[in-house]
Amino acid sequence: MTSIRFMELTTTKRRPTMMPGAFQQGELGDEDDMSLERCVVAGACTVPMLELYQHSCRELKKYISEGRKIVKEIETETFEENPMLFQEYMAATPDVKALMDNQFKNVKTHARHLSKAMWYEWRMKLQDGLKEGLMSIAEGMEGDEKLLAQQEELLASVMPGLTSRHEALQKESRRLEQIAKEMAESDPAELQAARDELVALDDDIAQKQALIEKLRKGLEESDAEVEELAAQKQQCLGDIKEAESIREECRGWTCTEVNSFKDRVDAIERKHGWTVTGISGSILSMTYKREIELVLDAASFEPGRPASRIDLWYIGDRREHKAQAKTVEREFFLQCIRDHVRGLPQGQTKMSSVLERVGRAWDKARLVSRQVERINVSFPTRVAKSSDSSIAVTSSLLLRPLETRVEITLRLSGRGGAAGVGVDVSSEARVVYGEQFNEGKVGEFLATRIGSSVGPGEEWSSVVTELHAKLIARGRK
Repeated sequence: MTSIRFMELTTTKRRPTMMPGAFQQGELGDEDDMSLERCVVAGACTVPMLELYQHSCRELKKYISEGRKIVKEIETETFEENPMLFQEYMAATPDVKALMDNQFKNVKTHARHLSKAMWYEWRMKLQDGLKEGLMSIAEGMEGDEKLLAQQEELLASVMPGLTSRHEALQKESRRLEQIAKEMAESDPAELQAARDELVALDDDIAQKQALIEKLRKGLEESDAEVEELAAQKQQCLGDIKEAESIREECRGWTCTEVNSFKDRVDAIERKHGWTVTGISGSILSMTYKREIELVLDAASFEPGRPASRIDLWYIGDRREHKAQAKTVEREFFLQCIRDHVRGLPQGQTKMSSVLERVGRAWDKARLVSRQVERINVSFPTRVAKSSDSSIAVTSSLLLRPLETRVEITLRLSGRGGAAGVGVDVSSEARVVYGEQFNEGKVGEFLATRIGSSVGPGEEWSSVVTELHAKLIARGRK
């Protein structure tokens, strides 16, 4: 009615299939040719292709069966209920029918093209899978080729030896066959005697081998005992050495050794003035001249380490022998030294430099204290703190013949520098009552003789005594 026919797959004429090149060129050859090369080609290429074709045939058979079933269902439904499209076609005019015939042909052609597209897409996927499989087989065969080459190299290295060994064994076999043939032709009695002699020799050799094995075991046991005794000896020597070291560490000190160490320590103290009185970790406690105590952390004077607190105390008033009170001038110097060492960059300063600075500064303190004590013997002297960094040493000179009293003042000011603690000295004089002397001249005389800083020089007591005599002499004139 509509000139639409369903395709019968078993009766439809299909195009001829191209023959594979291998069949055209006659590469199959004789069926009895089962060489390794043909077997490898069949296993690597032919078998995967045959499996692909078998899979394709099974799938196509399945699709054909399903298609026939669907076509029959469509035919049945169409006969039972005529679709609206066919009803319109039957009721259409001739020109509309011609138009619809063309549309049906176009639909049929489009459906056939879609079917071909699906078929080629499906076949390309199968062929791509086959291609990937063949490429992986090719890669595997390349690896096998490399492995076989390595095995061939190994065989080539050992094959000449095996060949020569095989030839030697063949020669030995022929020689033994010749000997066996000769023995078969020999006298049986002589052969039996030779056999008995060989058996006796074998027994003798077995006995000697057993004796050798016994002696070898005895030698091994002796070697083991020797090694064990040597190890025990080494352990005993180690224990003896350790015991001697422990005995040396724990032994008592003789009076001679104690006196020797004491003399050495006293000599070091007399030479340098410093004595170590305590150690706790890296914290050191040291005394100088047994008058001041310095406590510091030795680790803080290493580069890159944080600074720590440095303490300095006066301990001269606590010693048992010749205790000295803590005077104002000693406290002044102690404060100057403490401020100076605490202001040093510990990570950039050597510990020996700190000890040297403290020692020199305290030597100046002892010098000033001794000068003040000597002045005080002849003239009443008092020391007073004028500020945090200065003190005033005031001496009263009584001029009895002139009924005059003059006060001289030495002002000591502390300062810190690169060389250590320095103390500046300034002099002044004041007439309390009596003869009016030139106070400026008196101060200039003291400054000239004593100097502008504490250090080696004339004794202050001698200068003051000389000044006392000069003032009396000038007053009489």
